[in-house]
Amino acid sequence: MANVQGTPKAGPPAPLCTRAKPWPPPPRLTYDAIRDFVVANGREFGVEFLVAINRDGQLIQSTRGSRSNTGLSRKLHRALLDHSSQLTVHHNHPSGAPLTRWDLAFLALPGLGTILAHTSNSGPVLTSVARLSVHGRQALDHAHSHVGEYRAFLDLYDALDLPFSFDADIQEQIFQGLIDIDEANLCNKLTLFAAMNRSGLFIVDSEFAPPPLFYRANIQLGIDEMAIHIARRFDGSAGLP
Repeated sequence: MANVQGTPKAGPPAPLCTRAKPWPPPPRLTYDAIRDFVVANGREFGVEFLVAINRDGQLIQSTRGSRSNTGLSRKLHRALLDHSSQLTVHHNHPSGAPLTRWDLAFLALPGLGTILAHTSNSGPVLTSVARLSVHGRQALDHAHSHVGEYRAFLDLYDALDLPFSFDADIQEQIFQGLIDIDEANLCNKLTLFAAMNRSGLFIVDSEFAPPPLFYRANIQLGIDEMAIHIARRFDGSAGLP
């Protein structure tokens, strides 16, 4: 979604309302129709497309963005701040990557219920999806009442700043070409997803198949440590014990 910046003080991260070009929505607003719509347009134009619907299945936004950014309209911005919206936001990733840390940070805004990223470069479509757990929603509601929506957004973004550090042995294997760099990058991304799930704050699912590297014992131990770190940082920023 939109790559935003902000400060702990009042006011939304900026730029929120750039590069959000209206685009005709899909004829139907079912899961399959929206997924196929953003993927097909992404493959044709090589940029991100976004379709957002509210909890009643009503269209909130259908837009065309840039190569790495969906943009954010004022209407979607308002809906993201309205707890009653409980939006489901679909968008495509032309790069073929799963959900990014920027995407996940939007879960801190009260109006977002579920966010999905669909690959659109080539081959089979792979989807990753995330939402807050009950505990995560409670933590966010507490954070909103103490620091506001935008500070919560930035705190969540910071809490997920946990690039996995491969040990020296794995780094050497990558350097020697014994482990493919794309496999290592995917492993890095999926370790974050796994840690988010183990933290108890999020529910994240992905159709990306974990590479063999992901199942090494030291990787799994690192995921457990990341999960503890996420829970401590986020619960701490929300003012929870």
